Amino acid sequence: NDFKRMRRVFEYIEDADIWKWKLPESKAFNSGILDLRIEYDFNQNQSLFEELLSLDHESVINRGKESLCRKRKLIQEALDKSFEIVLGGDEEFGRCLSVNADEIAELRSELGNQLAEKSKNLKLRGVGAVVYRVPELGDETKVKISLRSVGEEDTTVVSQRFGGGGHRNASSFLLSSIEFEQWKEGGVKKL
Repeated sequence: NDFKRMRRVFEYIEDADIWKWKLPESKAFNSGILDLRIEYDFNQNQSLFEELLSLDHESVINRGKESLCRKRKLIQEALDKSFEIVLGGDEEFGRCLSVNADEIAELRSELGNQLAEKSKNLKLRGVGAVVYRVPELGDETKVKISLRSVGEEDTTVVSQRFGGGGHRNASSFLLSSIEFEQWKEGGVKKL
């Protein structure tokens, strides 16, 4: 029984991690488990497996349903404030939409994906740039740019150019906020 319960937890985590979203209530479960802020590093949380075993799937899903409503509202508010940028600062990488997300950086994956869809629908590149500060860096002059893409768009070309990495549909890098302002100046239109 414990094996089945743990297996289901991993199936839900995998379903979200690789963006399949095939399991029932998968988005709600993922949102609920993220809200629990579980430390997944076994070296720092040696009771990790007991913690995962003790999860009640239904309560995680119910918690997730509540938080999904709140998160969707925050994402929509951010999307409403999106603006066009020149990706990379010159026309080599084209144009896409971006948002400032200091307050909701933890929603960068879903926000970035929806931003990439919006960008594509506006006939820009199918890439979304979620921009936020990382206080843990202790450097207010830097922003993190988290790129998400849809379709065949490859974000790694841009991220690697600026010393970052990731994979085709999700990558990130650090950039000076002054340089990012120049990206905005090339695409001053609010959308």
